[in-house]
Amino acid sequence: MKIKALLFLGVAPLIACGSPPSDQGETTSDQSQNVVGGGIAASISIVSATGNNYSAKVTVTNNSANPMSNWNVSVNMGTVTLLTGNTQGAEVEMIAGYAVFNPGPTGTTLAANGGSTSFTFYGTYAGKTYTAPTVYLVDGHGSGNAGGEWPNDGIDHMSRATATAALNLVLAYENNKLPNTGDANYALYDSLLLSAHMFTINSTGTGIQFDPNAPGYAFVPVAAVNALAIAQDSKEVASNLVSGLASCFAKTNGASFYQFKANALKGFQLGTTSTGTVPGWTPPNGNNVTNPIDNFTVTSSSISGGASNITMTLTSSHDSWFSALAYNSISIFPNSSLVTSKFSGGSTAGCSPFNGPGGINNPHWVISLNGQTLPARVVNPAEQCLNPGCSSTLVIDPDGYAVAGPYISNGVQLGPTLANPFQYDTSTNECTPDKYGDYACYYDQNNNHICGMFSVPVVKKNGAIAGYEWLQCGTAGAGC
Repeated sequence: MKIKALLFLGVAPLIACGSPPSDQGETTSDQSQNVVGGGIAASISIVSATGNNYSAKVTVTNNSANPMSNWNVSVNMGTVTLLTGNTQGAEVEMIAGYAVFNPGPTGTTLAANGGSTSFTFYGTYAGKTYTAPTVYLVDGHGSGNAGGEWPNDGIDHMSRATATAALNLVLAYENNKLPNTGDANYALYDSLLLSAHMFTINSTGTGIQFDPNAPGYAFVPVAAVNALAIAQDSKEVASNLVSGLASCFAKTNGASFYQFKANALKGFQLGTTSTGTVPGWTPPNGNNVTNPIDNFTVTSSSISGGASNITMTLTSSHDSWFSALAYNSISIFPNSSLVTSKFSGGSTAGCSPFNGPGGINNPHWVISLNGQTLPARVVNPAEQCLNPGCSSTLVIDPDGYAVAGPYISNGVQLGPTLANPFQYDTSTNECTPDKYGDYACYYDQNNNHICGMFSVPVVKKNGAIAGYEWLQCGTAGAGC
């Protein structure tokens, strides 16, 4: 199995050293350093440096054929100390010693083929010599190390892959959740599965992991740990989740958790329709409503490129706190201070790293309530549904690598005749265990049709096989 680079273990950053500018004047520089990662490029140039004050402008450009709603730029600050509260045009968090910028909740989507935006950051420095800040990584990649190519199909694949990660995590958890050992809150832990409270950034800043202090951590199965690890073999996904989680910690105070009705997805399989009921919510002063029930239907249908569109629909007429996504007080769980200490922001919203950096809605993980799309950071969207007619939906577009289906372009079958191949997204070369032995194909930059098979076992926690790695046909061990 190939050894993959970690998120912050990319190329060595470019270092600029020299005497600091004179205290008496201001200097500007049009010299810029450019780093490209996964179709997004970022360049940095000094705006001014006078006395011990420093400012720089970063330009982010989308050179891919896909519009991009999420991006993050990691900057090595050198000997400059970042003034985090003064950044203009972006949101920033310090992660593993780097300043990581993202578009923030008001950021706009970068248009394909050259759409760009800029932000400015400020800092201070001291001493007779200084090391200038440089762009280090863009979407988890260093210069000349852009990783796999996203298909040029107009889809924001980083966001879609993150939505796929959320889906696979929920399915792995719901179908393997460890049995109750007498915990009175056992049935509630499913609802905070995707909340920022459940996760922490690992010690190297290369990904996120389950937090051992999180409520219900004792019932998290190995399958869910592995699903999260497999998703982050894609450096874009890892970078997106790290920046998204750091954004949750910095901008919200942890008082409320992101309450998602994950249990409605229990047992769901692609290509099928599942129906059933899940418990509703009765607040302490629950309007005399007892034992509320929500009905659900989950369906999937094929969309372009071999992916699927999964729709979860909830309806209720007997629920005092109804929605597929709501927020709730983390204080309903004992010892909640162990996880709220991670948060430092002022907002009381519930937040999830799976929406990506800056609290931007993930365009491939869309939740609505009675026809209105819910925001990425959730503040009390639930409704009292004591009369018929309330509905809430979740629409997920999973990545092609995770969804079986014919490889189709404009309605035409491509390449050799294979048994139900995947569309292969080359940024993520592992699949979940149920896809073992399936084919996956893609077109390279020279329009060559490349096919392979998921055939190499990937071992994660406790020695369990967590998935299978893709090998190109004709390679030893590929099986094709």
